[in-house]
Amino acid sequence: MRPIFITLLLIVPFVCLGQDVRVIAATIVNDETNEPVESVNIGFVGKGIGTISNAKGNFSLVFKLNAIEQGDILQISSIGFETKEITFKELDALTSYKVIIGLTPKNYTLEKVIVTG
Repeated sequence: MRPIFITLLLIVPFVCLGQDVRVIAATIVNDETNEPVESVNIGFVGKGIGTISNAKGNFSLVFKLNAIEQGDILQISSIGFETKEITFKELDALTSYKVIIGLTPKNYTLEKVIVTG
């Protein structure tokens, strides 16, 4: 049993390294205040690959390159902010460096407010 376990320990890392894996690491900030935005949804539309940002606005998204095709859309959305979409052809820039992505706050206007007491 022990030789099988040791063999697996030696083989599994090489199998993982043989796959073409990409990592997108970025920080999501408010465009107006430059403050980090937490709990932002980041994912490829229709692919089931996604994550959320942490309290400091940071996230990393790991995916196999063959799971994403040219033209697929990475969608970044959060309540109170405009949704941002990035096509896969633009993602090469995101996989090379630590990137800061700004989200624009949505402005909601009310026509009238009724207060009852």
